[in-house]
Amino acid sequence: MTGIVMEDLHHDDHRYKMAKKLMFAHWHHPQHRKVILKHIWFITNNTPGGQLHGARYNAYTNLVAMASGKPNEYLFHSTQRACPIGNHHNNTHLRNKSDCYMCPIIKNSFSLKHAKATGLFGPGIYATDHAAKADGYYKDTHGNRTRCVLLSIVAAGNTEYRYGSNPLPPSLGFHSVPGGTVLGNGSLLKYPETVVYREDAICPFILIVYDLGAPDSVYHLHGH
Repeated sequence: MTGIVMEDLHHDDHRYKMAKKLMFAHWHHPQHRKVILKHIWFITNNTPGGQLHGARYNAYTNLVAMASGKPNEYLFHSTQRACPIGNHHNNTHLRNKSDCYMCPIIKNSFSLKHAKATGLFGPGIYATDHAAKADGYYKDTHGNRTRCVLLSIVAAGNTEYRYGSNPLPPSLGFHSVPGGTVLGNGSLLKYPETVVYREDAICPFILIVYDLGAPDSVYHLHGH
């Protein structure tokens, strides 16, 4: 099929199970709220731009693998959404709303032109293996009760650890910056994040749509 295809995965699908496992692996919500999964979408971008990005990502990730000997990582990212994309089985129409940042990422992947120079580690693309941390960056302007995060595959390669604010990209020979989490070392972060500074270092491929349950004193680590 041509264009951008969003496949609503069945809960028995191995891709659904993988995304769910990653979602709950590090779910430590600050208000002890549990996740109620609604949909997990697999994104295939068959547009010319999507195919070009995929080719560039594959070429770069091969170079990173040869240089570092490390596998790619699966990391989460969330942002502002101003539409119902993914809320229901028929909500797969990508909008062109100026205040929706989720649809452009699904359409075109991540763009460094939107990277903020004021970021803790400079103008890069930020992602994390802690889904609850990514959830903290979700913002809705459409009135959605549901929330969503993107799961991406990232060529993090050789990582240059930092424990404090530093706006510079990684030194020569390194491919990413993982923010440290050891607060005793002066880290400004409670949960880890990874920053890459190239658009071809990251490729979003799954959209997870969910609700947050009521605050609870016990974490519930099983989605529905």
